[in-house]
Amino acid sequence: MPNTKVRKPRTPWSNPAINGSALRDARLGKVMTLVEVCEACARLNPLVPVDDSNLSRYERGEVSPSPKRLRIIAQVLGLDEDDLLIDRRGGSKAA
Repeated sequence: MPNTKVRKPRTPWSNPAINGSALRDARLGKVMTLVEVCEACARLNPLVPVDDSNLSRYERGEVSPSPKRLRIIAQVLGLDEDDLLIDRRGGSKAA
């Protein structure tokens, strides 16, 4: 018997746009290397890994982290998640 279940169309998942320069400034303000931030993230939540090469890509604005990764990175750097996001209208969300 064929599968007749109707599937719902997938909703596209979008990550919030990250302010890479704010992320880099926060990391350098804490005097931490990319690897140190990743290690601190792993200690905070080992189930949501943050790779140093991806963290570098986040800082350059090439890609944005998932909401879970963003939350962990912000916690490690002592920031609110909104401090690391870009407002869709062009500016930083933190005003």
